[in-house]
Amino acid sequence: VRGQPRLASEGGECQAEESAAIADSVLLLNFAWAILNHQHLLLPPAPGLSKQMVKSEHRRWMLLLGRCVGPQRRQRLAEQIPIKYPLLNQEIRGQYLEQTKHLEPLEPSGYDFSFPVNFVLLPFLLSPEQMRVHRRRVLIDAGAGGPFWWGTGALVDMYEDVEGARFEEVMLIEPDPGRVAVPPDIEALYNVTVWNRAVRVGTREAESDLLVMMRDTLQLEREDFVVLKFDCDVGAAENSMEWGFLADLLVEEEALGLVDELFIEMHYFHPAAWKNEFAAHSIWQHLDLLRQLRARGIVVHPWP
Repeated sequence: VRGQPRLASEGGECQAEESAAIADSVLLLNFAWAILNHQHLLLPPAPGLSKQMVKSEHRRWMLLLGRCVGPQRRQRLAEQIPIKYPLLNQEIRGQYLEQTKHLEPLEPSGYDFSFPVNFVLLPFLLSPEQMRVHRRRVLIDAGAGGPFWWGTGALVDMYEDVEGARFEEVMLIEPDPGRVAVPPDIEALYNVTVWNRAVRVGTREAESDLLVMMRDTLQLEREDFVVLKFDCDVGAAENSMEWGFLADLLVEEEALGLVDELFIEMHYFHPAAWKNEFAAHSIWQHLDLLRQLRARGIVVHPWP
């Protein structure tokens, strides 16, 4: 990890070499964090590598990435790839207009720059001060199947060592009980609840509609800090549930106000990744949607 650039530390603009140093450092720290969390099973263990040090350095360099590199990349992206698909509802507003200016910058793919190299995303965190003032701190993982440290564990781990930011409740939603395995120490520490049910969009039934679950079953309020990860697949190649879910969330103002930070996997037509599936949406739509939501104060990250 290279030394901290002088201009970045002073809040100035980064030169090209400094921007590259920041990006390289974040990538290296992403890999180190992934190794320590056993996310990359093919990589060798790293004896003597301190997880606390890696996480501390990761936060420091991600702050630089968001504050120094981010504005340059957003401006360049806006100039090279202008908005082609404007939001139908221009009145959508989130709660974090200032914070979204410092998120990890998006690339033309709609993901961040680390995605093609490092399949594990460790996105920028909201300021811990935003979490301390809330009544409850809740993580909802909709589509929690698969290796724990590739999904729920990565999200839990991002907040674990930040003072006053640890989640108090973790809700896992996954229809197949055989695909959810929570380490016992995590289960006890975070008050983990597993719901073996399938999520559907717009049913307005507490058993299947996530928006109703948040409001009625979990009884969440705007005073709570809620992080939602949505990675639910309908099972048919031509369909992609997350586009419908996000549309439903955006029109339901009450539900949108409950979610402080959203991680969502958006499928689109991309033969290199998903063959000839998901032809209903394009990579340009994916990029336009995420950057417009961020510009309106909605903290959203692409999930791999």
